[in-house]
Amino acid sequence: MPYQIITPEDFKYRYGFIQPTVKVAKYPWDTIGVGFGFFIPYTEMTLEQVRTGYRPTAPDRLTRMGWKFQSGKGFDDSNGQRVFGITIKRVA
Repeated sequence: MPYQIITPEDFKYRYGFIQPTVKVAKYPWDTIGVGFGFFIPYTEMTLEQVRTGYRPTAPDRLTRMGWKFQSGKGFDDSNGQRVFGITIKRVA
C-alpha cells in the first residue's frame, strides 16, 4: 500500500502529533562533566530520607554508558551559612 501524501491543510484539521512524554530529571545528571558535581541540601529531602541516609542513584542509561558517580554527606557554605546535605560528584 502506497503512503498518502498529507497536505498542509489536511494536517491542520485531520491529523495531529502526539506529544511525546519527556521526563524531566529532578537532578542535573546529564549536564555535569567528570570532576563536577551538585549538592542536595537536606531541606529539599524528606525527614525519612535524611534519617535513612538516602542517596539518589544515577539513571541507568548513564551507568550503562560507563558514567560513575560518588555520593556522600557534605555541606555547602558558599553563601556564608553552612548548609548540610548530600554531595554528588561524577568520577567517570
